[in-house]
Amino acid sequence: MKKFLLSLVVLFTIGLQAMAQGFIGAASPAGPKMLDNMKPVMKDQSYSTIINTNGSKVETMNAIKNYLIEYEVADSTELSVVDFDESMSEIKLRLGYRKGQTLLKGAMGAKTIAPPMRLWMDAIFAFNDENQMMITLTNFNGSVLCFVDDDGYVGMHKKSRCPLKDEHGDLFNEYDNKITEESKTILASSMAIVDALLLMSGYNEEQRESWRRSNLEDIRNRFKMYDDAVKKGSSEWITEDNIVDYKFGYFLDPFGKLKTNDNLQETAKEQVENYHSGNWVLGMFQYSWKQDFQDFFNGVFHDFAVIAKGSIESIALDGEILYEQYEGKVVPVDPKERKKWLKKGYSL
Repeated sequence: MKKFLLSLVVLFTIGLQAMAQGFIGAASPAGPKMLDNMKPVMKDQSYSTIINTNGSKVETMNAIKNYLIEYEVADSTELSVVDFDESMSEIKLRLGYRKGQTLLKGAMGAKTIAPPMRLWMDAIFAFNDENQMMITLTNFNGSVLCFVDDDGYVGMHKKSRCPLKDEHGDLFNEYDNKITEESKTILASSMAIVDALLLMSGYNEEQRESWRRSNLEDIRNRFKMYDDAVKKGSSEWITEDNIVDYKFGYFLDPFGKLKTNDNLQETAKEQVENYHSGNWVLGMFQYSWKQDFQDFFNGVFHDFAVIAKGSIESIALDGEILYEQYEGKVVPVDPKERKKWLKKGYSL
């Protein structure tokens, strides 16, 4: 019955939830306003910052490279062979970000769960003659972790790995169950996606570093759990390349029979094509961008500014400035948000 109720969102999403965990499809950009939270993020979106720097390019980039390796924001093997020189005007690095299950708000603010995700992006570092460094994040692509059964149906469990049934008669696997229990905890607590206060000036660099280390350990533990579910449970990583191999838009009725409808199938087909072609970023929605990714990248930009012994001049989304220096602080451009931040002493 739980799976049947969850399938009510299928007119606008790829309905793929099983035991509150699964892949949530993005709504069409032209879809109803109530689904704005679940509109997709475009692959070519850019998020950039201008940082005023001090010191040499080589020292700054070597320190940034060490930071990226230490906090596992890039492939250490790939990054370790990268060299820098003072004459460079631009260099591109491939960065990564792992995100566990998080809270997502969908239609009419209904709470649900966004699945675990791996995100990759290009980070373009450009230097000018005014001791400034511009960093642009773009060319995003992601993969998401979903329950998949033996026949490739997403949002369902593998019978071959579920020898038991729970008290409701649903297929049960201890490794899948850990993911389900995590999602229930997040929903019950309305757990914040990221501690945004850590981006504010009330925290010193030692406290920020302590949070980064604690967060890294948490991510390692959670992805160990996800990896176990891939090896011994029903979970699989869905990517832009392999998404066409899976079966979306199906659900189980109260009697356990596989069901679908024409509208659902058409929606699923369109969305899969948009992900497979690379138009949309798999696993990223407007809500998660605003509540998670943007704050995370703001924190990374702050750390880069500290490493560069400088300060953030501005931060922009697709060329539109969202944050800028004002009276010695980095605050939102939006007048209401700026007033709020200045009153509380906040700064990126």
